[in-house]
Amino acid sequence: MVFLIDSVCTLLAHAYQHPTTRVGIVHGAGTNCAYYETRSNFSKMTSSFNSEDDTIINTEWGGFDDDERVRLPFTFYDRKLDRESNNPHAQVFEKMASGMYLGEIVRYVILHFVDCNLLFQGKGSVELNTPYAFNTSYMYVCEADGTEELDDVWTVLVKMLRIPNSTQADRGIVKKICEIVGSRSAKLLATMLAAILSHTMEQGSGVDQEKCTIAVSGDMYEAYPSYHLRVCESLNLLLGEEMGSRLNIGMIVYSRLVGCAIVAMMAEKKQGTVL
Repeated sequence: MVFLIDSVCTLLAHAYQHPTTRVGIVHGAGTNCAYYETRSNFSKMTSSFNSEDDTIINTEWGGFDDDERVRLPFTFYDRKLDRESNNPHAQVFEKMASGMYLGEIVRYVILHFVDCNLLFQGKGSVELNTPYAFNTSYMYVCEADGTEELDDVWTVLVKMLRIPNSTQADRGIVKKICEIVGSRSAKLLATMLAAILSHTMEQGSGVDQEKCTIAVSGDMYEAYPSYHLRVCESLNLLLGEEMGSRLNIGMIVYSRLVGCAIVAMMAEKKQGTVL
């Protein structure tokens, strides 16, 4: 029996059709990354396989910063979310960047503004005071709202959160909060990816080729307006435009199914038996 991680499935599924794929990322409710590493880079690893062969590393980067030293730029809202979560001091990066938590961070910021009498004349609602009532998908709607009166933001506030009154200025602030939280998530994801790419480039694991492809699956990355653009802009800033121009980020659907099928095919070919 073999257990496959979604990030590994994403990497394998995309690499099957695009051989330049070196990194696979899942970014939806949670976040994780897998990448190819040359086996010779593992000094403690003993194996009968060729030392120049590649192996896949599952990073579990959602748990980055779990040692309570907190190197990531935590805010008051991040600390509150972590403290009140079911797993304090765990999956810290995931709580700052993934779809499961971003809406809750936005809700905390909105509540803070309400308490300071900066939004909705200081009046909230039962729904706004309910944990995780501000779904991350509401952020997509708010950010994409290009109407003059921010009608879509009004729909989220009134229909979903039962806020009794909101001015255009209130709606503009809510939209800006969503933009800031969403943009930070994209920048953090790009920073983690840049670290992986820098490492593999230094180790000569194929990223310094003419082209390098990163496979991504996950509804948040796919559906969030401008998220992909923000990630690309941050990668160019962190790695330089020359390196950034050689990167290609490709979306893939059904990665779990395709990835599992590829592993089964590889295992059958290697063992010469039907699984």
